Amino acid sequence: MGEAKLRGTREQRMERAANKDGELRPRKRDCPNCRSAIADFEQIDSRSAVGIDTAYFGYCRHCKLPLLLLTGEEIAARRYEQRYQSAIRAQERAIAHRDEELEFAFDAEPETDAELMERHLSAIRKVLKD
Repeated sequence: MGEAKLRGTREQRMERAANKDGELRPRKRDCPNCRSAIADFEQIDSRSAVGIDTAYFGYCRHCKLPLLLLTGEEIAARRYEQRYQSAIRAQERAIAHRDEELEFAFDAEPETDAELMERHLSAIRKVLKD
């Protein structure tokens, strides 16, 4: 507890953390696929991800490409990116398998942008926690 007092009051520490997040948060990125601007990034809790300092998720509304931005050690970022891609492929295979089993799959509504984004976010969160 003595160390926390040396770093300032709780409010001061929270303010510094918020300022640090503002400095690290990506302002705007171009989609690598269609070059549209992606301005909204959601911060993902990466405290348990070894070698990762911050993680942000963005989503291109035009071409539906998810964008994962990781800061930290390059090797760790590459490892988590590969695990994320594997998790997404596994989800897509499970969805395809489920649709094959349904006789009336043509009646099913396509996945909305919000559902697609939430599916990618859940995969990222799972990968960063494991």
